Amino acid sequence: MSLNLKQNVKCPKCSQMSEVTVWNSITVKDSEDLKHDLLTGKVNMFRCPSCSYSALMPTPMLYHDEDKRLMISFSPCDDVVLKSQLFDNVQKSSKESGELDKLEGYNLRFVTDYNELLEKILIFDNDMNDKTMEVIKLIVAGLGKGGAESLPFRKVSG
Repeated sequence: MSLNLKQNVKCPKCSQMSEVTVWNSITVKDSEDLKHDLLTGKVNMFRCPSCSYSALMPTPMLYHDEDKRLMISFSPCDDVVLKSQLFDNVQKSSKESGELDKLEGYNLRFVTDYNELLEKILIFDNDMNDKTMEVIKLIVAGLGKGGAESLPFRKVSG
């Protein structure tokens, strides 16, 4: 079930108060249009009607796509130590609640960056493997640092 709540938010730029809908859970089967809004940057985004300032609301969210057997826990965070603690907390509470037993065969992911959330959704929507994509990103990043010569592959002569 998709869940939201209304919050009054003070604009950090102009101090105008605005009501914002904040989504804590998105279930694709219940609201396909909400998934579209998420992918187009409309979910949990604060936009001040007075000065047009916009920013992502730092709100944890659970994304669930039953057809893709995908569940993503999103907890916005930039701090490396806190990320690890958040992951441990999510993992521990999921095990203790018994919820993980109900999700056998699911792709369970934990992300702390909004773009990572969108990327994971798009990867699974295109029937790709996100773990393979992560390896490819590491290889590409390695190419940028030291070129192909720095990769642990040998040239095969043909």
